[in-house]
Amino acid sequence: MLNKLSRYVALIVLVLLVAPSELALGQSGEIPITTPSEDARSLFLQGRDKFENIEFVAAAGFFDKAIEKDPNFALAHFYRAQSGGGTAVFQKHLNKAVELAAKSSSGERLMILGVKANADGDRATFKKNLDELVKTFPNDARVRNMMAIYYAGEGDTKTSIEWYRKATEADLKFASAYNSLGYAYKTMGNYAEAEAAFKKYMELAPNSPNPPDSYAELLLKMGRFDESIRYYRMAYEKDPSFTGPLGGVGFNYMHKGEFAKARESFEEQHQKSTQVNAKLAALANIVYSYLHEWDIPGALKAADRHRAFAEKENPPTAIFANVVAGWINVESGNPEGAKGHLDAARKLNETVALSASAKAANQVNLNILECYILMRANDLAGAKMQAEKCRMMVEKRNIPFEKRLLNFTLGDLECELGNHAKALEHLDQGPIDNPGVMFSKARTYERMGDKAKAMEWYKTAANWNWTGLQYALVRARAMKKTTM
Repeated sequence: MLNKLSRYVALIVLVLLVAPSELALGQSGEIPITTPSEDARSLFLQGRDKFENIEFVAAAGFFDKAIEKDPNFALAHFYRAQSGGGTAVFQKHLNKAVELAAKSSSGERLMILGVKANADGDRATFKKNLDELVKTFPNDARVRNMMAIYYAGEGDTKTSIEWYRKATEADLKFASAYNSLGYAYKTMGNYAEAEAAFKKYMELAPNSPNPPDSYAELLLKMGRFDESIRYYRMAYEKDPSFTGPLGGVGFNYMHKGEFAKARESFEEQHQKSTQVNAKLAALANIVYSYLHEWDIPGALKAADRHRAFAEKENPPTAIFANVVAGWINVESGNPEGAKGHLDAARKLNETVALSASAKAANQVNLNILECYILMRANDLAGAKMQAEKCRMMVEKRNIPFEKRLLNFTLGDLECELGNHAKALEHLDQGPIDNPGVMFSKARTYERMGDKAKAMEWYKTAANWNWTGLQYALVRARAMKKTTM
C-alpha cells in the first residue's frame, strides 16, 4: 500500500572506470550496476524486483545477501536503506551507499547523491541530478519513472502521469510503472484509468502480492468494500510475509462500521509483521479505528500503546507517536494535553539520532501542531505569531509539500479569525487530497452561511474512503454533519 519511492539513476563518462558488464548495460540504455560479484548482482536484481513490487521484507533479505557477497556494493546498500528495519537501518545503509558512491559508475553516483539530497530536503540538487540522468539515459524506464516520482512529490500529478506513461513506453513489461500510474490516476479521481492500470499491473506481475493489494486499495477508495476485502485477502495469500493487506482488510471493515473486526485485522497485522515499521503502522491503524468511532478514550489508550512500542523499538518514530496523541487531544478539545505531547516530541527531536534535515522537517510539523494548540485554546494572537514563525521556516526550506501544509494551517487560522474568503484562498492551495482540508472548507462555508456548499464538502470528507490520521480526525464529525 501507499506510494512508491524512487531509487534509480545513470551515466558513464569515464569508460575506463567501468567494468565490462557495466559498459554493456550502459550501451543498452540502462543504468549500470557496479559489482565484481555475479552472485551479488543476481541477488540484487531479485531484490530490486521485490522492492519495486513493495515486497520489502523479501527485498531486504536479497539485499542483505548481496551485501554479504560484496560489502562494497553501493546500490545494494542504497536499496537496503529503503527496505525497512527502522531509522537506524535506513541511516546506516544510506550513509554507506554515499560513502561508496565514489567507487561506483557516474550514473549510480547521480542516483545515490540525488536521492540523498532529496532526503536532506535539497530538491534543487535532486532535480539537477534527475535532469542529468534523463539526458544520459533517455530510454531507461527507471529513470523516467524516477522523474515521474519527482513531479508527484511536487504535487504536479498531471506531469507525473506523463512520465509514468513514458516509463511504460520505454519498457512495456515494467510492471512497477503501471502501479504508480494507477495511484496517480486515483489521485486525479480518474478511477477508470486507475483500474485499467492496476489490472495491467496484475497481468504483468501475477505472482506478486502487491498488484492485488494496489487494486484492493482502489476498490476501497471507490467504496467497493467487499470486493476490496477479497483482493486484499488474495494478496496476503500470495505471501503471508506481506502483511499490509491485513491492514487493508481492517480499513474496509472500519468503513463498513464493523470496528471490532477492523481491530482484529490490525492486531493480526501487528503480530504477524516481522519489520518494526509494519508493526508500528498496525498500532497506528488501531488508533485510527477508535478515532473513526470518535471514541477518544479508546484512541488515547491505543496511542499510549503505539508510543510505548515506538520508544522501545524505534525511538525516532516516537516523535510521530507523540504527534498523533497531540492531534487527538487538539481535536477533542484538550489543548493542554496536546501541549504535553508536543513538548515530549520536541525533546525527542533534539535527542534522538536523526539527520539535520529530518530534525528540521519535524520542527515544521511540530510548529504547525503548536499553532493549532494555540487556536484551540482561543489564543488567536499567539496563533498568528506562531503561524508567522511557520511561514518563515517553510519559505526558507522551499519544499512543496510543506508549503501546501502551511496553506492548510493558514486557512484554518483565517477561518478562526473570521476572514472566511481569505481562509478559502489558503485552503485552495492546501493538499488537494487531504480530507482535513475538505472538512475545513466545509466548516468555513458553514460559518459563511452557505449551507449547500458546506454540506457538499462535509459529504466529500465523510465519503473520502481512505486511511491515515487526517481522515481519522475528521470522518466521524463530517458524517455527523451530513445527518443533521
